[in-house]
Amino acid sequence: MAALQPWPYNAALQRPIFKARRKDIIMFNLFKSLINGTAFPRIADLERAYLNASASRIDLERRQREVENGLFRRSSFDL
Repeated sequence: MAALQPWPYNAALQRPIFKARRKDIIMFNLFKSLINGTAFPRIADLERAYLNASASRIDLERRQREVENGLFRRSSFDL
């Protein structure tokens, strides 16, 4: 029968050293990305990606007009 391993101990702090579980790390990274604002793309990034996806100059001009008219900045309450 294998003996139980004791927790690693930090003598300077006089307490055991606990390692973070994977679930804790994932939740911390999610919370950190929400605080930094990197969890959701910004409107400017969406507009730039939309303009970069144009196939021709004419398509680019049409897309520029759509962005200028508020394609991405339109409120959901506008009719």
